[in-house]
Amino acid sequence: MRALVLCGGLGTRLGKLTQDKPKCLIDVGGRPIIDHVLWQLSLYGIHNVIVNVHHKYDQIIKYLGVDVLYSYEPKLLNSAGSVKNLADWFDEDILVVNGDTISNANYKDFIDFSMLVHYEDTCILTNKTNGKCAGAYLISTETAQTLQRGKTIDECLNKENVRYFIQPGLVYFDCGTAQGLLKARHYAQKIS
Repeated sequence: MRALVLCGGLGTRLGKLTQDKPKCLIDVGGRPIIDHVLWQLSLYGIHNVIVNVHHKYDQIIKYLGVDVLYSYEPKLLNSAGSVKNLADWFDEDILVVNGDTISNANYKDFIDFSMLVHYEDTCILTNKTNGKCAGAYLISTETAQTLQRGKTIDECLNKENVRYFIQPGLVYFDCGTAQGLLKARHYAQKIS
């Protein structure tokens, strides 16, 4: 399984914190967010990763080195555009993970569920009532070809073809917002 980690955003919701560094390099619990993301993927044997970069991309490349592949976007394509741009590179379904979301997602169960229900597109949810994606999608190669540059993945998905995987006990933090970042930092302190 290959994964695409989305780290190209400008981080404008975090204001001054992202003026001099990309949000995926912001510290949570003594490590940059991207470390948490890649570690969670590696727990489930997902090591073939491509990181999408734009804002302060040189810092991300310097930090991660040559252990991952990079997709540089001179002009932001938004999440759907980033996936579409790389669709031909993937020969199987694409696990897309937000580079600013820390979670305890069980990617093995997520992928197994997706194969079991013969999905078109899938996203992990915290619960059925709010319908909020917890920062991970499994997208078929066919659907990846139909996504539109300049739009988010959610804007492009045919909601009738989406299957929702509800992981019991899922904990996730959208560190792209000040509130989410603070919650992630508090959580990291509590568990360390």
